[in-house]
Amino acid sequence: MKTAQSFKLTKIALMTGIMLTATSAQAVYNLYKKDGLSLDIGGQIDMQATKQDKQFVLQSPMSDAYFDKTNNWLWSDITPKGTKLAVTDKKPRLGQNHGVSYVDFRGSQELPNDWRVTGNVGFGYSNGRDFYLSNSSLSFDKRHLGAISLGRQYLHTNYVNRTGTDTPLDIFSSSAVRLDYYGVKGLQTSAYYSFAGYHDVTKENNTEVDLGYGVSASYRLPIAHSQSLRVAAGYTHSAYNPVSNIVLEERIANKNTLNRYPQKVDGVAASLEYQAGKFLVAADIGRKKEDMSDSRNTPLDERNTDYLGAKIAYDINPVLQVSAGYGTKKAKTNLKKGALALTNDADALREIYQGGNPNDLAKYSYVGAGERYLYDKVDTKEAYVQMDYRIRPNVRVYGRYDSEETIYKVDGKDAGKLTDDNVRVGMVFTF
Repeated sequence: MKTAQSFKLTKIALMTGIMLTATSAQAVYNLYKKDGLSLDIGGQIDMQATKQDKQFVLQSPMSDAYFDKTNNWLWSDITPKGTKLAVTDKKPRLGQNHGVSYVDFRGSQELPNDWRVTGNVGFGYSNGRDFYLSNSSLSFDKRHLGAISLGRQYLHTNYVNRTGTDTPLDIFSSSAVRLDYYGVKGLQTSAYYSFAGYHDVTKENNTEVDLGYGVSASYRLPIAHSQSLRVAAGYTHSAYNPVSNIVLEERIANKNTLNRYPQKVDGVAASLEYQAGKFLVAADIGRKKEDMSDSRNTPLDERNTDYLGAKIAYDINPVLQVSAGYGTKKAKTNLKKGALALTNDADALREIYQGGNPNDLAKYSYVGAGERYLYDKVDTKEAYVQMDYRIRPNVRVYGRYDSEETIYKVDGKDAGKLTDDNVRVGMVFTF
């Protein structure tokens, strides 16, 4: 599994375009301008002190089941309820793991008839991904009409979500053709097609995109003085290279891969945002459908997740803003035909397995201790509150608290609970 090749976006990265006030603009500095050629630079440094308390706790007694090299069915000792299987050290840290630091270079050349060609190259940094190429694209646009963009880029679907909570949509592509239309004031429509994420699309690795496509639209309607209503909606589809033909020795190593990463994903979402002067309120809704691997080494067939989110923000004065958000995700998993119901009762499954010759899917319906990607249902609640203070138009100090709780359910019972509480104070310098 080559997860390093996948461009995984954090929740904070998704909020890049919407976490500030709705009227704030990204600074871009011109370095050169002559004969229609313009060279610009822009970016930001986000540094913060953080303290995180993250732990995974068993909610019922469980053990691990596995096969040895001779295909014998074995169990580990029972792990009692309340056991902390994973926990952070809770030490304060200074870094950029939860921030988005980047620099963008842009060159554009004016063409006849209000056309323009623009090249973009962007680099980002965070503790989790180190230095990475965030943007490398070429676009042709016609003033007040639309554009076509080619390459590595963020998608318009990134601007469907308005609450800063999780979204079911794909928001980035490492290799896409994107079409945008903005010929009507306040309206933007967009469509894209993503090509394979790497050269060998036949390789068995479902963490890489084989293809993808999507559409989205947003419209902001002025309804009164200093008031506006924004609506947006989007749909995305992605297909990944499957994992299949796993030999016996690789089953345990690939178990979480098969249960975690889908083979096909469809997401749909919509949002509503109302702004009245200093006050802003927004809501998101969405649904994701994941088709899991066709491999007979996982009992999972389909996973459906419903998303809800809400946000409220208020500008106390021109330099001080407070905001808060709340979101939920509710996932339900369907099993393949012939698979046994998921269970964490090792004795019950042992009797079934030793008493006959069940099909191969029956071997994978046992949920072991600490397994977070094999479940019947999962419920997630997330919340945040943030305060921003602008020392200067391009210097911002902020404080933020995030809390997230996820309950994993097996056979109608709580099996595990993941909690993640994070406090951070940071400074952002935009240039």
